Amino acid sequence: MPPGIMSLYGVSCTTASRCWAVGELAGGNHAAAVIASLDGGHTWSTQNVPAGLQNPTTIACAGLSCLATGPRMASVLVTRDGGTHWSNRKYQPKCTSRLCPASDIGAVALPSSRVGYLAGGSQCGGRHVTQCPAYIYKTSDGGTRWRQVFNGYPFIDAISCIDNSHCWAAGATFTTGVMLGSANGGRTWRRQTLPHFRGFFNGISCAIIGRTNHHHHHCVAVGQNEAGTGAVVAETNDGGSHWKLDRVPSGTGALFGVWGGRSG
Repeated sequence: MPPGIMSLYGVSCTTASRCWAVGELAGGNHAAAVIASLDGGHTWSTQNVPAGLQNPTTIACAGLSCLATGPRMASVLVTRDGGTHWSNRKYQPKCTSRLCPASDIGAVALPSSRVGYLAGGSQCGGRHVTQCPAYIYKTSDGGTRWRQVFNGYPFIDAISCIDNSHCWAAGATFTTGVMLGSANGGRTWRRQTLPHFRGFFNGISCAIIGRTNHHHHHCVAVGQNEAGTGAVVAETNDGGSHWKLDRVPSGTGALFGVWGGRSG
């Protein structure tokens, strides 16, 4: 591990050898840190990022392009050359009103080097409030410019895309998980039907399973029960037309991440 790194929160690999991880520097100021490996994680080097940024918590990479963001940032770190150069980009349009919503973005997907998605929402609370607002932003130029493609409910905690057009976003009300799906590059998002459960999703991973002429869209979403004492795992083999809850080993606590690759 390079010196000066206090914590790491997210990792993304584009090959068996090339990986990036994000977190924060030591020193107690939550300063952004990005490290990279070219040998499958045996050695890591610190990459230079713009000064004064709060730490990212999640990263997604495709080829030599990466997007990294986190709830403290209100922006996204972008590289198109493997991390030789990182730039900081705003995803929200400039606010011109007196009351501007604060975005808490903690999920990212990068299905190709040019098309990416950020997801999250605004934290909320109070009497009679049952869910918080959600936002999804999309870039089509590798992270330079962003536009909002979803503004609704509930708060989104994770997003996964199998290509530029097909994405799934896992969110939650104050009592249960919710799944949104898009098959047209984020132009529309449809709420999918889930089995009844009381709990929340923390992560999702989707992949194309099978051969080119006979494949299906497979997703696994993971999280926790309402009390936070047990795991929730939901799965679909048909792109979200049908979801089922999977059994997990007894004693399994909350789950926060999942990853699956393409097969066939």
